[in-house]
Amino acid sequence: MEARTRMLISLFVAIAMTSTAFTTVYSLNMDPEPDPYPQMNADKKVWNGTAWADETTVYIGDTVRFNISVEYVDVSPDDKGYELYNITIKDNLTDFEYIGNPSCNQPGINPDDYLTTDPVNHTYTWFFGSDVILSEFENISTCGTIFYLEFDAKANKTGTLENKV
Repeated sequence: MEARTRMLISLFVAIAMTSTAFTTVYSLNMDPEPDPYPQMNADKKVWNGTAWADETTVYIGDTVRFNISVEYVDVSPDDKGYELYNITIKDNLTDFEYIGNPSCNQPGINPDDYLTTDPVNHTYTWFFGSDVILSEFENISTCGTIFYLEFDAKANKTGTLENKV
């Protein structure tokens, strides 16, 4: 049997939501101090064969499935009703080759239609504009308070690899 080299994938989330915008539904906040509400959480996981995890071990050439989630969290005491849009997800796949097979929980969205790539730096950027809106209000939100993006990538190195999003 051929010996295979394996690696450990460790995921470190470094948010790159460069174009994320917040707006109030009811009124424009003219206060010179930025409104501290709402907040968002972002996370990246890898499928380990049975569940989404922070790390897994794979062999060179193995296909792994990643899940990036962005969650709208309204912590405002005023219940203004914010929305989160212009979501940009930037992922650096230095130690992986993007294969595709993308999916998301937004009906009618093909994530690859929103993808731009930088093959030199192995950077993949999805900009969803106003096609994905997160909000606690169903009449505003396009997919609730959590948006997730999943895709496949092929491992192309050994060792402990960082995959940053």
